Amino acid sequence: MLKNQLPSKSSRISSAAYALDLSSLTSVRTFAEKFQEEHGRLDYLVHAAGSLHAGGIKSHDGLEESFASLYLSPFALSHWLMPLLMKPVDHNPFGANAARIISVVSHAAFTGHFNASMLNRETKGDFETEFTDNCGKEGSLDTFSSFWCIMGKPPLGNKTKQNGYSRAMLSVLLGTQELQRRIDQFHSIPPHNATHRRVVTATVNPGMVSSTISPIHTIFGPILRPGTVAATLVSYALLSDAYLPSSYIDSSFNAQDLAGYREQGLETHLTAFPQLVDAGLDFLTPPPSTGVYSSSMVKFNGLQLIDGDLSAHHRTVSARLYDVSLQFIADERDAHPMYTTKVEASATTFKFLRRSVRK
Repeated sequence: MLKNQLPSKSSRISSAAYALDLSSLTSVRTFAEKFQEEHGRLDYLVHAAGSLHAGGIKSHDGLEESFASLYLSPFALSHWLMPLLMKPVDHNPFGANAARIISVVSHAAFTGHFNASMLNRETKGDFETEFTDNCGKEGSLDTFSSFWCIMGKPPLGNKTKQNGYSRAMLSVLLGTQELQRRIDQFHSIPPHNATHRRVVTATVNPGMVSSTISPIHTIFGPILRPGTVAATLVSYALLSDAYLPSSYIDSSFNAQDLAGYREQGLETHLTAFPQLVDAGLDFLTPPPSTGVYSSSMVKFNGLQLIDGDLSAHHRTVSARLYDVSLQFIADERDAHPMYTTKVEASATTFKFLRRSVRK
């Protein structure tokens, strides 16, 4: 199925390179504006940037670097390019030819968590600590405690500090799920389903891939998975209709519905695009039950998303994270300090999409 959708060897494919600094929202916005000026449509958007930052490193906007470059900037890019992703296309029977937003994550997402300030809407600058601090002080990654702190296990005596990389990966996972829900809600409001293209999101985890992201990956590179494995997994996510929107796809190509989308989101998706039922796409058929949760499902359900709060549900945290991210984008646009703004929940869930695709 995938082979038939890939370009033939005789196809002429052009490419272009753009400057983009993910540690700066201004750079991301400049790129998005230039891209929209030069291109009339966008079919696929893949967020695959990866990096490990030492504790204390800040982005150009004053946010913790991992959160800023691995989650917030890709979130902003999806937001600013949404008009191109939702632009209708010809020859799109049943809405099957969906635009795709695919984000690469790692196992570290299952060790991430947020500070209690995540759900605090009363105090001034409720996210000043949450999204500007990281474990330890600015420095290298050559100590045992620094490595485990960044990966989600703060050393003794420093538990109030947060886990940069793991928290960023968790943000990508939750943010992708929330983005799909909000896109579906937008499409379910007539006539949006008839005037805007269907969009499908997913996260993919290729496992330990040989790269230069950290010394560990460099040292053990020869025994890690080659980059082609990750590329194949991303291609599957871009071209296949076998998985549910918002799925988490692991390195074995198993699509997992971590957020319960089939029970809590699919109906809204099909309300917007009822023709999908007639199309008989693979994801409409529930997989046979094995009676056993996958390890990823067990880890996700067991996550203590908010430090010290076992009751925080992933839907509550996802929605709050999404509203905060929208506020950060607005702060950049208005040249306000991002980490001193009191963030309020969006009054209208889909206000941002209505504004983005109005043209």
